[in-house]
Amino acid sequence: MDNSELKEAKDWMAKGWSEWLLLDKKNLIRIPKFSGVYEISCQAVLCIVYIGSATGHGGLRQRLGQRINNPKKNLSGYEKQLRKQGCDLMFSYVETGNAAQARYHEPAFINEYKTHHGHLPPGNKVTPHSLPPSASANAKPVNKLSP
Repeated sequence: MDNSELKEAKDWMAKGWSEWLLLDKKNLIRIPKFSGVYEISCQAVLCIVYIGSATGHGGLRQRLGQRINNPKKNLSGYEKQLRKQGCDLMFSYVETGNAAQARYHEPAFINEYKTHHGHLPPGNKVTPHSLPPSASANAKPVNKLSP
């Protein structure tokens, strides 16, 4: 996938996301401790391979740190395959403000990807269920990303 295809693939999202960073210990300190949604990409092919959310106490830093520090346990099977093939994984994130908003927006971003590409991101097996209407009523909209 070339840069124009990557841009097109991400045009369905608006601004508000971080820059793409290498998923490594050096960048861990740059990740905020807030709840949010993140995307994983393979640097070699420049395509989104996984979309997830971080809702725990340590937020995005804790969740992405788990993926960095224990990839055997915390990466999807597809991401593990890519790493075996020598692919450097990258990530981008958007802060959502709280865990409820992250849980609300993760399936929305996955569904946007599915609508645009006709399938889930390769590392996602299923689309998580969104919150019930009563819980999602308090969730504020989050701008979507373009790379």
